[in-house]
Amino acid sequence: MASSSSSSRQVKHQVFLSFRGEDTRVNFTAHLLQALKDKGWNVFFDDDTLKKGEKISSALSNAIVASVLSIIILSKDYASSNSCLSELSDIMDRKRNPTDKYIVLPIFYHVNPSHVQKIGGTFKTSFQKHESKQPADRVQRWKSAFQEVGALKGWHIGGKSDRYETEYIKDVVEYISKELDSNCTSVSEELVGIDDQKKIILGLIEEEHSRVIGLWGMGGIGKTTLADVVYSEICQNFESHLFLRNVSEKIKNVGNESLRNELFSKLLNQKGICINSPSIGHPYQDRLNNKKVLVVLDDVSNPDQIEFMGVRHFGPESKIIVTSRDKQVLKNGRANHIHEVKKLNENDSLQLFSTFAFKLLNPAADFQDLSCKFVGYAQEIGKDIVRQECKEDPGKRSRLWFPEDVDQVLRYNKNLVNLREINVSNCKKLRKIPNLSSAINLELLDCSYCVSLVELPCLNHLASRDEDKLHLEGCYSLKKFPQVPSHFCYLDLRETEIEEVPDSIKYLHKLERLLLSKSKVEKVSINISKLELLIELNLSECPMVEFPKIPRSLTWLDLSGTGIEEAALSLDSSSNLQYLNMSGSNIQKLICTLFGSREFPTVDLPTPSLRSKILNHMRIDRCESLQLLSELPPYMQTLNVQYCTSLEEVSFADQTLYQFVSLGDDLFGMLFCNCINLNQESIDSIEENAMLKIGSLAKKWAARYDWKFQREDFPRLICCFPGNKISADKFKCQRINSSLSLKIAPNRGSGSRFLVFAICLVADLTHCHRFKYLTCICEYHLTAAGGGCCAEACERVKLLY
Repeated sequence: MASSSSSSRQVKHQVFLSFRGEDTRVNFTAHLLQALKDKGWNVFFDDDTLKKGEKISSALSNAIVASVLSIIILSKDYASSNSCLSELSDIMDRKRNPTDKYIVLPIFYHVNPSHVQKIGGTFKTSFQKHESKQPADRVQRWKSAFQEVGALKGWHIGGKSDRYETEYIKDVVEYISKELDSNCTSVSEELVGIDDQKKIILGLIEEEHSRVIGLWGMGGIGKTTLADVVYSEICQNFESHLFLRNVSEKIKNVGNESLRNELFSKLLNQKGICINSPSIGHPYQDRLNNKKVLVVLDDVSNPDQIEFMGVRHFGPESKIIVTSRDKQVLKNGRANHIHEVKKLNENDSLQLFSTFAFKLLNPAADFQDLSCKFVGYAQEIGKDIVRQECKEDPGKRSRLWFPEDVDQVLRYNKNLVNLREINVSNCKKLRKIPNLSSAINLELLDCSYCVSLVELPCLNHLASRDEDKLHLEGCYSLKKFPQVPSHFCYLDLRETEIEEVPDSIKYLHKLERLLLSKSKVEKVSINISKLELLIELNLSECPMVEFPKIPRSLTWLDLSGTGIEEAALSLDSSSNLQYLNMSGSNIQKLICTLFGSREFPTVDLPTPSLRSKILNHMRIDRCESLQLLSELPPYMQTLNVQYCTSLEEVSFADQTLYQFVSLGDDLFGMLFCNCINLNQESIDSIEENAMLKIGSLAKKWAARYDWKFQREDFPRLICCFPGNKISADKFKCQRINSSLSLKIAPNRGSGSRFLVFAICLVADLTHCHRFKYLTCICEYHLTAAGGGCCAEACERVKLLY
């Protein structure tokens, strides 16, 4: 994608605000101004820096001409001001111009709209005074403008069934945002070949559970441009938004904390935020949790950069767009969708060339063939330009593409100090990598799917860097764990023949991610527990039978499809494990303990901030041998134990040892579908835990909910377990059919009361082979004691099920 035009109309102020300062400057107008600025709109606001006078100033006149839209706040003394009426006359002059399409929106602030249109009430007195002091033609111009604006559709504040002023402001800002969005020229109109990809990304953003969207592709292909186009189109739909460019470069220059502080200051609209620790305090977490935000993280090179920016604390319906050259970064960064940004196709390339060469979308017929040939030639021109850099010495070039040049450099060149990356992926016949002892600055070696590769050269000579990576995925002939420098942070050894993680693993003290899924690993050295920076370990579908000794730094552990039969997780105060996947494994017993003991000590308990981070997600579904789950953390966000047909016993740890933490999405799930052998005590424990989470979610939600700005996002708990009856002590109101009626006790206390209904139902899943296809639709109707409908009360009821 590329730009075909650089010309665009620059508008200094999108909105012109006309108001009577003495009436509304410090209240309604000030609040409306701030709300518009928070949405990112430029507003012209006479803040007393302009001199007052009977004639409208040139600055005000120019601002009206330059704006797209005017808001007129018509208050009781608006017509008494000469300057206000002069502003209004100029505004309505633009409105009358049929080619201008100028938008005028009146707000009747505690005045009767008919008094404006007919110049009645106090307005009649004001105009009588003007007639005694001003020329007749000027007053007539003012009257015409005043009557015309009174006939326009707008907002009437101060009626009989009125609402909070904040609700009116919200309506005004949303309406204006839609109007301005529809009147703005789309950024993509100036770009070639971007519309199809933009539609794909917008479609992904519309998906309910699509939170993090990754844009992946080579440098210069248009990732940032695509993200910018999408951002520009939808940013006004969010409470706060920010486009962070060149994230990796900025982090190197100013550090993680400084960049995160910049992000939070913008999202929370607060200057001077300073968080100098890796963790984010609960006050900031709660504030972010209340915000629907849009954030673009551009050019991310490490998944930790995504996590460090606190994206998991952003509020419901928030969207995060991440661009990266490395697809694995997006995968490890938990992107819900990854879109590969495509290069221009033949037609788009021809259109781009024609736009610059002929100022036409398509070349003239006489130049059609020549243009097509030129576009085809240009596909390789970049590589040819690089090839001309050093004809005699390919080793000094910035890039090598041609096999003969690569062969010459690796075979004969003794000085490879400029070599940064080697990509020989999918070279099916490659058996050996040559000596790379002189390539001291090598940062990336990608040999993925070199199926004949049997060995690697020693790489211990490489200079220390922050993000050195080794890709050996799909090297089916590789049997020995590679010798790599201690500073490597990323090893991808998936689908290899490696059978053991050796004791020497302890020397890789900067290793953060080790991927060994679908390899032949049977044994993992206990020394892996000494890696203080390791955060992800993937051993899925390996034939290992013993649970590995994991380091305290680990946050993500995947042991799905392994032969492990027993596991004991010690979740003490320094444990960081957040996600455990053992689905489809041979696990029979899984015991979670605090401090490595079934007996909890009565002193020296971990602090709440430490307890809150213990194990949030666990997948153990389809483990047909699993019999016991013991002392599970009580506040896990997701627990998937479906189709564990041998499972008999489930228990949860004491809730007082843990702290409830509500994350941004507030979707909790416990799935015990088809666990047909669960004993009654375990079912009671599951019910009890579900009620505990419902109560915690309700309290958290009620504390942060603002009824003035009501949204439809609210926390949910979905819990499914086997059974054919509902506990009478937990659910006192029961019916056999699909509806019930109950009497709600009156609220004897003062203040607001929140109604929370926990719903439990018995469903036949015989004909619903997957739980996710089961839909529960809940409706409620509240009736007052006198028989009328409680419409206002209905707005304050939410369902947790």
